[in-house]
Amino acid sequence: MLIVEWNKKFRGDGVMVWGADPGRCHTGLGGFQPSAEQVKAMGLKPPEEGAEPVMQILRGEWDGNVGKVISHEGVRPW
Repeated sequence: MLIVEWNKKFRGDGVMVWGADPGRCHTGLGGFQPSAEQVKAMGLKPPEEGAEPVMQILRGEWDGNVGKVISHEGVRPW
């Protein structure tokens, strides 16, 4: 809801707001260091891959979907 509200609030200032869902990434945050087998079994991807939705937003590829959540699968329904 915050994304929708901020998009409405700041639209007049030329600000666009999205949410970005990186998916399940293996970042090492929290001290969890899974083995290669665990990474594969858990379906974790590298952080660089998870950052792609953010990069697409910054490149303007999702300008037609302002106020929505973007993931590697496209616009997230919610």
